[in-house]
Amino acid sequence: MSWDVTAGLDRDQLDGLVEQVHRALVEDPDRTVVPERMWALGLYKSVVLVLFMLRQNLVQEAAGELFGVFPGY
Repeated sequence: MSWDVTAGLDRDQLDGLVEQVHRALVEDPDRTVVPERMWALGLYKSVVLVLFMLRQNLVQEAAGELFGVFPGY
């Protein structure tokens, strides 16, 4: 699937952003994040989801439904 329309970035831009996020996570991991929740989508799709939410102004619940990630209540 092409994420260009969803994320608003072309493939090279999106790859570069994911690389920067990965580098930031490796250099300064947040010990308060629960890993199994953090990686429900994987890093790439997580970045796409955030960009999608910012572009479409979606609430988290709706975005989670679209991306197949449901709250763990």
